[in-house]
Amino acid sequence: MTSRSRAEGFDPFLLAHADKFYLDPARYKAVFRPAADVAAVIVSGGRVIGTWRAERGRVVPELFAPVEGS
Repeated sequence: MTSRSRAEGFDPFLLAHADKFYLDPARYKAVFRPAADVAAVIVSGGRVIGTWRAERGRVVPELFAPVEGS
């Protein structure tokens, strides 16, 4: 079983590495947005698999692709 977790925007996991090994380059702009905004992300197996936001007290995920076993 792969563990999954959520990271807030500006989480050290995202910012501490010059090499963004955990992120598909095609998804870079979905995470690192204009005006120095960094999205909250969903992490699985050490890789960013989507973003999430809070809306009306609920977590709204936006996965980059379907997730196996969900």
